[in-house]
Amino acid sequence: MRLRTYLIALVAATLVPVLAFAGWSAWRAMAAERGLVARELARLAASGAGALEAEFGRAIVLGQTLAASPSLRHGDLQTFAVQAREAAEVNGTSLAVGNEQGRQTFNSRIAAGLPIEARPAPELVRQLRERGGPFVTDVFEAPLMDRPIAGVIVPVHGAPPDIAVALGVRVDTARLERLLPEPVFGAGAFSVALDGRGHVAARTAFAPEVLPGLAPVGLSPGQVGLIEGPDRVRLLVARNPISGTDWQVLVAAPEEAVAGRARGALLRLSIAGTLGLLVAIVLAVVLAAFLLRQARVLVAVASEMVEGDAVTSRPRVTEVVALRQALEAAGAAIRSRAESQARLKVMTETAVLLEQRVAERTRELEETTGRLLNAEDETRRRIARDLHDSTVQELVGASLCIARARAAPAEAEQALADAAAALARASRELRTVSFVLQPPLLDECGLVVALKVYAEGVARRSGIAVSVEVPKVAPLLSRPTETALFRVVQEALANAVSHADATTVRVRITGDRDTISVEVTDNGKGLVAGRDGASGTAEGVGIPGMRARIRQLGGEFTVGTGPEGTTIRARLMATAVAPQQDRMASPETDDHLRPVTLASE
Repeated sequence: MRLRTYLIALVAATLVPVLAFAGWSAWRAMAAERGLVARELARLAASGAGALEAEFGRAIVLGQTLAASPSLRHGDLQTFAVQAREAAEVNGTSLAVGNEQGRQTFNSRIAAGLPIEARPAPELVRQLRERGGPFVTDVFEAPLMDRPIAGVIVPVHGAPPDIAVALGVRVDTARLERLLPEPVFGAGAFSVALDGRGHVAARTAFAPEVLPGLAPVGLSPGQVGLIEGPDRVRLLVARNPISGTDWQVLVAAPEEAVAGRARGALLRLSIAGTLGLLVAIVLAVVLAAFLLRQARVLVAVASEMVEGDAVTSRPRVTEVVALRQALEAAGAAIRSRAESQARLKVMTETAVLLEQRVAERTRELEETTGRLLNAEDETRRRIARDLHDSTVQELVGASLCIARARAAPAEAEQALADAAAALARASRELRTVSFVLQPPLLDECGLVVALKVYAEGVARRSGIAVSVEVPKVAPLLSRPTETALFRVVQEALANAVSHADATTVRVRITGDRDTISVEVTDNGKGLVAGRDGASGTAEGVGIPGMRARIRQLGGEFTVGTGPEGTTIRARLMATAVAPQQDRMASPETDDHLRPVTLASE
């Protein structure tokens, strides 16, 4: 019986927090309902005050516009009357003008020529002088109106005092009532507009005509408080003053109506909570019965095991063990599958990244290859054009001179001299083209001598000061490495001469046992940042070609540019470099490796 007791205690311990939570939720629901009503009352009061403020503002603007009329300032009431009656008809109101004694000198509701029998209102003139500007009057009884009205009094400046010192615009309280908000809190909720004396100027349905002492004292705008209304009914009231006036808007709802809404919410919550409790009790009873049955089976099996029976002889015990083993195997399989999926995801992301990089490098290689092929074709066309325009012409000239010598033996000496000069010029041009294509000194004397000779030629042809700096210890380079470095310097000097507008260029070679670097620096105008930040407005053949040559040998290639010039650096690693002392110490020879030849500066 102890197990049953524990289960009952468990169910009770579960139900007690549920009941406590239901009570707390009910209290919170009532508080939330009251807060919702309070916020809605404050919102309605602010909305009503804004609507009445706009209505008063419209009347003030109309009064100020008519008060500034030139005809009124000059005392021409006949002309002003025409304007005022038209404005009053358009705006659906009436106008009146008073002098310094408070007597009306004009009223739009009285036909022209008829006497005005309204009693004087000197207190309005006094209030106007005290306030110094437009103001809204309290509600008062007007002889010509069938219900109390309010007015907006506007000062008139510059008119004769015996004709006009103030202009009044009627504010219809019926219109104000239409502007007041209608509370939606059931019977007894209402909105009222109170004038400066606390009298009801406009009201909605369910609002009493007289509310003595209703204006809440000490209640700030936007706050909600409790007051006692007519018939000792407690009202939940929100107050909001109308800006620029002594008026205010009150929105009230009976506390009983608010409590009724809260009770309705509480009732709905109580019904839901009760149903939830009943469902929980039913589920708890079912669960307790099921656990009790399983517990009895387990107790019986345990008792038999104590008496010596084999556990495997009971199907229930066998099923439990099999279920546990199956769950353990499933858990291991799930963990293994999760690990495999994680590894597969990483491998997939890596494969995608590698594929993107390969595609990018392939695209770059295709672009570079295309540009190099175009450059090769252009170079061939340029060489052919140069040979045709210069070397071929020199050879043709030499041929003509030899023919002239044969035809005229007397002029043979001069003709042969001209032919020899033409052949010499053709020979120099062919040597220049051969040096540009593949400098013989690069194969015969090494990188440094070839660079110095080529730099001297560039300086002589372009007028740019070119200096070559070499290291004290020369590493041993393979033929492809020498060719690649020479081509980098050759292209860099060509860019400096053709595009950079440089005046000085420095070629600097540095090296050690592991690396060799070439740096070409000019003081030209630099490059405009391109796609990868290393080329000009659009990469041509030069820089991609240099980069491709160095990368092919496993080296590094960078371009730095700025307003002060451009620096091109090429660096090759040890796979393309062999120390000079090792080469000299070995008795074997290697046709593919050769030391950098040093020449004195």
